[in-house]
Amino acid sequence: MFNFGQEDNEELPVRPSLEFPDSFEIGMSTNDPGLNITEVIYYDNKAKKLRMQIYYSILGLDKTKGFDIVLDEADKMVAVQTDSDCKKTQFTDSLLPVQLFFQMFESLTEYLGTDDQGLHIFKVR
Repeated sequence: MFNFGQEDNEELPVRPSLEFPDSFEIGMSTNDPGLNITEVIYYDNKAKKLRMQIYYSILGLDKTKGFDIVLDEADKMVAVQTDSDCKKTQFTDSLLPVQLFFQMFESLTEYLGTDDQGLHIFKVR
C-alpha cells in the first residue's frame, strides 16, 4: 500500500476535487410561532469575510432580536454585534469568538454526511 518503488505500477485512484464558490448565502429557520430562530450565513471569498446572523422572536410579540458574528480574514479580526453593543478582537488576541461561531452552528444543525455529489448535508434541529 505504501510501497513507492518501481515494482508497483498500479495507478492511484482519481480523487474528487471540490471547488468552493466565491460567495454564498445560506438561511435556516425553525418557523415555529412560539420561538422562531433564524440563522443566515454569508460567505464572500473576495472580501475574505464569513458572517453569521442569528435572529430570534418569542410569540412574535416583540421585534426580532439578534446578533452578528463576522470573521474577517483580510483584517484578521472577529466582531460580535448585538442590538445594543459591538465588540471586536484580533485573531491573535483570542479565538473565543471563532469557537462561539462554530458552537452556535453546531447547536442549530445536525451533520448528516455527504450526498452522492460529495456535498455536505446539514439538517436544522
